[in-house]
Amino acid sequence: TDTEAEEQFGHARVVAIKNELNQKARQIKKALLRVKKGKYGICEDCGSMIDTDRLAIFPEATKCVKCEKKREK
Repeated sequence: TDTEAEEQFGHARVVAIKNELNQKARQIKKALLRVKKGKYGICEDCGSMIDTDRLAIFPEATKCVKCEKKREK
């Protein structure tokens, strides 16, 4: 029925949102650990400083734009 389909869709949506929030929480914890270690804002791959504009938009970034683009290929 339509009600069951709506419930299944709603459940799947809740699970997807939960997974997304858990991933975000892991990224934030990792960023806070990097702050403690004095490595926040430094690219994990090349060691360059991560652009402050990137960090303003995505504070949990661990790679500079150049290295992130390499990873995505």
